[in-house]
Amino acid sequence: MVRWLTVLGVVLVAGGVFSALRPDPWQAAGAKAAEDADRIHQNIGVTDQISWQLSQDPALLHVVIWGDDGQRLYPVPAGMTPFPYELSEDSVNRLARIRAASPAPHWDQFDATTDKLLYCRSQPDICLIYDRQQMVQGLGLPSGALLSQSRQSLLGLILLASGVVCGWSALTMRRRMSRRNEDAQAATFQLLPERHLALRGNLEVPLTPRDLKLLTLLSDRCGDVVTKDELYDGAWGRDYMPNSRALDQHMITLRRKLDPDKSLPVLIETVRGVGYRLLP
Repeated sequence: MVRWLTVLGVVLVAGGVFSALRPDPWQAAGAKAAEDADRIHQNIGVTDQISWQLSQDPALLHVVIWGDDGQRLYPVPAGMTPFPYELSEDSVNRLARIRAASPAPHWDQFDATTDKLLYCRSQPDICLIYDRQQMVQGLGLPSGALLSQSRQSLLGLILLASGVVCGWSALTMRRRMSRRNEDAQAATFQLLPERHLALRGNLEVPLTPRDLKLLTLLSDRCGDVVTKDELYDGAWGRDYMPNSRALDQHMITLRRKLDPDKSLPVLIETVRGVGYRLLP
């Protein structure tokens, strides 16, 4: 799971970086629109020339141009603009409001279906209306380009964020697994009778003869309950008195030796009223 999350995170981050660094289709569209606007403005006094330019470009549908005094220069009011390139007065007035609200070059959608794109700028004072699909094909852009100005950057951000989340999740899981392994290593128990030692992880615990006898009895029957009588017989023999608390007190001391910081899982479990059990 950690490996797959890591691989997925790397792939998503790489995809986000690629998406962010990939050339923006709107830059190509903006360069074409600026070039079209300059060429059209050069023919501002020749209506037929502008109409001819429109007829030669399947992507360019309509043009509206205003003079420095705010008067419309194309299409000429009450003029003889060819039918395919004329706009309603309502559309022309709407473009005038859009152009006045934002003098800097900008793109917008001309219709609700996103079939037409609007480009307006104040120098020269002009608005161009394009067929989106024809623009995409003419510029050799991939299908779906120019649908939304923020889509490419948004996709890059989504991929980057997803990759970071996957990478962070993998790192967190790896740390947890490492911590569990460390905890398991620290909790391991090994009895070394010949050296009178017990190992609890990296901790060496010196054992008294009685410590060793008790741990040997518990270890030989690891997981099973060893009764108090059996522990007394094995560790004290005949030296203990009935109802003595010596075993309980000794177990407290032995547990403290085996886990001085009280940070490890329980090793010796008390079975109330019966005895003790060494947990595997």
